Amino acid sequence: MASVHALLLGWYVVPVALAMGWDAVSYRIPNWTVLLLLAGFPVAGLLAPGGVPWLWHLAAAALVFAVGLGLFALRLAGGGDVKLLTTVALWAGWEHLLELAVLMGVLGGVAVVLLLLARVAASGIGIVAPRLLRAGEPVPYGLAIGLAALMLAPDLALLRG
Repeated sequence: MASVHALLLGWYVVPVALAMGWDAVSYRIPNWTVLLLLAGFPVAGLLAPGGVPWLWHLAAAALVFAVGLGLFALRLAGGGDVKLLTTVALWAGWEHLLELAVLMGVLGGVAVVLLLLARVAASGIGIVAPRLLRAGEPVPYGLAIGLAALMLAPDLALLRG
């Protein structure tokens, strides 16, 4: 059973990490990373010891998607961020939704401050900086979503061995 646990953990962690990296470099979260996460959820749910409260997981994802859709319509969130967060909320379920939101908010705030400091430093040196470190560029929020998702992983019932 330990190998199944390791496989499921990898099925969650690898796409999240890849989505973070892609977002940091290109300001895009590829659909295939989100689809990998989405495909892993029912597998993890079927293999979870003690079962999974499916409806509560779906409710968490639906709520996040509805709020995210509103934020996207107001141009306050990117489509990739909404897709990634919705899928992570599916894995987190209702039980960990608030924890996910708080972690994401705190990490997002820290990311903004660190990026602003790094951008000031990069502009002071006079180097040609990557897009992530250029003044005026948006913050790739997939970093905060991904870090929150990874920090939450040990608590998720779907990933416990």
